[in-house]
Amino acid sequence: MENGDQVSGGDDALAAAIGHIKALEYAVRVLIASNPQPELFHASWQALLPEIAATHASLPSNEIALFRTGLQRGLAVVSETTRLAVEGPRKEQPR
Repeated sequence: MENGDQVSGGDDALAAAIGHIKALEYAVRVLIASNPQPELFHASWQALLPEIAATHASLPSNEIALFRTGLQRGLAVVSETTRLAVEGPRKEQPR
């Protein structure tokens, strides 16, 4: 196998993994939106965030900037989704 083939195979695997992660993201959004106790879900999620940060701070993967960015963005998506489930969409202020 040539080096170019390995890169192409890696790109394919990465694209498949990203597609899988996006599907899971949509499933999580639906689960949050349909939760019968959104306030409890939101409070539990907010309480868990410091533990998630502490756990990943000591892992070798945290040394990789793209991993940290991806994790932070994913956590932010879930946080915003839980907030929306409780508060509803933010209304824009008139200018």
